[in-house]
Amino acid sequence: MDVVYQPIRSTTWAVASAPTATSGGNVIPLGGRTIENGFHFSNVLFRLGFSHEVVRSLTRTAALQLGLVVRSVHYSLAQRDFVEGLHTS
Repeated sequence: MDVVYQPIRSTTWAVASAPTATSGGNVIPLGGRTIENGFHFSNVLFRLGFSHEVVRSLTRTAALQLGLVVRSVHYSLAQRDFVEGLHTS
């Protein structure tokens, strides 16, 4: 039996290359963040296997094998847009 869980989090952003006006009337200064992205990845892998020898002699062996793999992949993004004043998830 195998169980693997891979939680991953990452944050990225963009910065203003010049003073930028927002939809609310404010100004984001040079180098200020215009967008922030929060990523969350969650991967799960479950493996289970069985093996049984059915016939065994000095010259031959026969076996019955059965396996199961279940995989779950989940990705999400939460984004804050400081220029438009929006927050989405």
